[in-house]
Amino acid sequence: MDTTNGAPATSRPARKYHRLFASQEADVVLISDDEMVFLVHRVVLQLASGFFKTLLEMPRDSVEAFTNEPIMVHEKSDVFEAVLYIVYPDLQLPQIYSLEFASAVLRTAEKYEMPKVNDCVRSLVKNNRSFLIDETLELYVLACRPQCWGPLMHLDAENFWKLFRLHRSRCQALIDALNPEHHNAFPKVEWINVVIFPQKCNHFYEGVVDCPAWNALMFLLTLAMDSQPLGDEIRQRSFMDQKELDHLWKQTCPGSNCGSHVFSKDGIHTELIRLLDLLPSSI
Repeated sequence: MDTTNGAPATSRPARKYHRLFASQEADVVLISDDEMVFLVHRVVLQLASGFFKTLLEMPRDSVEAFTNEPIMVHEKSDVFEAVLYIVYPDLQLPQIYSLEFASAVLRTAEKYEMPKVNDCVRSLVKNNRSFLIDETLELYVLACRPQCWGPLMHLDAENFWKLFRLHRSRCQALIDALNPEHHNAFPKVEWINVVIFPQKCNHFYEGVVDCPAWNALMFLLTLAMDSQPLGDEIRQRSFMDQKELDHLWKQTCPGSNCGSHVFSKDGIHTELIRLLDLLPSSI
């Protein structure tokens, strides 16, 4: 076993050539994140992708031109395979087996500036009505992408309304969970995980959550859920560092014998992630 400075060398999966994209006439070598090698024709990439058109037209020195160094793409092989199936004119369209996979292919299309891939995936999703039943929330997430409203346009009024109600119910459930007056809400925040000194003061949230600082958190949560229904932005630690929340972290308990800072930034973030995982996910 190879070692470097006494430590085992990091092993990577062996590279293998894609069974279909392995023509010796291809003149561009692409390697996926999981070490699959794609031999692709330059002209196909240049016609399909603004990114690769620019990249492949850049001047190269004689050494680069001779060695034809591979280009690393940071996508899984199944995702990039689907992209190539779409851009090659003589191949069948790929199977879009889930909306998570569709989103991955769309992200790749946006990254490499491939409008044909974007349009094709939207069409494949639109024509697969089973996604509405099996992956309701994921369909709404996909449709929230500015370029992907097509799937919603082909729903009947009843199912469209059900999908809209699901989205609104998720937003409302999250806000209700953080309201101390909603004792029967589900899910419900565990206040002991949110405040810094719950054992010191049993009135830690009275008069505190009904304040501009707490309302600012509610407002930002609503905006984040509207733009990303799965709460992706909220799950990022940077969500808690927004300047609009600065006053929340400075909030002190109004109790005459307390006066301590009330809210834990890490505690609130952990609770938000827990609550997101408990929100409704089906119509």
